[in-house]
Amino acid sequence: INGSSGELQIQGIIRVTGDIHIYGKKKPLIYQGNGTLYATDDIHVHSDVMPNTSFPLVDSLGLIAAKIMWIACGSGDSQLTMALAMYAQYKITINKQCEIGGTCVSSYFAMNNVPHIYQVPELVNNMPPGMPGGEPINIVTISVKSWQDVGGSGS
Repeated sequence: INGSSGELQIQGIIRVTGDIHIYGKKKPLIYQGNGTLYATDDIHVHSDVMPNTSFPLVDSLGLIAAKIMWIACGSGDSQLTMALAMYAQYKITINKQCEIGGTCVSSYFAMNNVPHIYQVPELVNNMPPGMPGGEPINIVTISVKSWQDVGGSGS
C-alpha cells in the first residue's frame, strides 16, 4: 500500500490480527488486483474504496470482518463511494449515505441513512479469494442406501 497516493496492490488474502481501519476521505483507496483483507476483529471504512480499472472483472476487493464492519460511521464520512464485496460475521453497520457497488453479507444489518447498494451480477463469477460463497459446490453423485417412513400415519 502506498500511503501518500492511496493505492493498494493486492493479490490473495491478507490476514490482520485485530482491527482494520481504512481512512482517507481526501484521497480514496484505489485497489489493483484480486484480493481480500481479513480482520480477526472489526473493519472500519472511512474512505472511498474503488478499483483501479473494472470491478469485478479486472480488480476485485473483499473485506472480511470476524466481528463487525463499520461503514461510514465517522464524522465527515457521508457520500462515500465503494466497489467491493463485504462480509461480517456479526453485523454490518452503514451510518451515512453512501454508494456501494458489490454485495454486503452478514447476520445483522444496521443501515441508518439510506445507503444505495447496487448488486453487481458478474461478482458471483469473480469473487475475491476467501470470500464466503466464493468457491463452487459440486455434488458429483447421490445414492440412497435405505429409507424409512417416519410420518406416523401407520399405513
